[in-house]
Amino acid sequence: MIFIDTYTRTETTEKAIDMALDVLKGLRANGISAEQLASAKAYIKGGFPTQRLETADQLADVIGDLEIFGLNKGEIDDLFSSIDAVTVERANAVVKKYFTDANLQFLLVGNASKIQDSVKKYAPKVKVIAVTAPGFSAPAF
Repeated sequence: MIFIDTYTRTETTEKAIDMALDVLKGLRANGISAEQLASAKAYIKGGFPTQRLETADQLADVIGDLEIFGLNKGEIDDLFSSIDAVTVERANAVVKKYFTDANLQFLLVGNASKIQDSVKKYAPKVKVIAVTAPGFSAPAF
């Protein structure tokens, strides 16, 4: 699964979706460059320790992932060398295979009454769930 995550003001929701879809289309058409791949590798490697290994909860999550998916500690120990081993050709093969516009799903959090009509062009079936609905829970900050 891939996802595009962004934030915008209510009045620019449609523009933000269009821009995200343009990025997806551009990746499919042009692939990823060596410079983009190097930037992505640096970003992932730079954020990994603090995003995945800093707190006890994060460590427990990583250990749980290893157990659930039948992996070993080499997945963590060798992560950076695995990232470094990704070539532009391999990255672009993945882009061609998985970065499609088939079966896209959208999750929008915002003022439904103001964006609902404009987003129907992306997804004709729209399901609105109010934040006051039973079972809806906001993240704890």
